[in-house]
Amino acid sequence: MTTFSGKELECYFRDLLLETRPIEEIGSWWESSRSNNDSEDSQHEIDIVAIYYKEKRVLLAEVKRQRRSFDAAKFQKKVEHIKTKLFARYKIDTACFSIEDI
Repeated sequence: MTTFSGKELECYFRDLLLETRPIEEIGSWWESSRSNNDSEDSQHEIDIVAIYYKEKRVLLAEVKRQRRSFDAAKFQKKVEHIKTKLFARYKIDTACFSIEDI
C-alpha cells in the first residue's frame, strides 16, 4: 500500500505541475552505479524532473507521503549529482511535495 500510494502521489503532483506551469517535459530520473571508492551501489532517484528548456530551468522534486520523511541533505546530494551529469547549464529549483500540499 505504501509503494502504491507513493507512486499515485507522484502522478498527482506531475499532473498538477503540468496543469499549472509551462513545463515542456516532465518525468522522473533514476540511476544506479558502483563508485570506485565505495563497495556498495549508489542509487540516485529523483521523483520529479520538470524541464523548462526555453528558460534553461529545471525543477527537481522529491515526493513523500509525510514531509518529515524528507532528508534535505540526502536530496541535495542527488541534486548535485544530476546537475553535474545532465543540467550543468540550467538553473535548478528544488521542492518537496507531500500530502500536506494537496
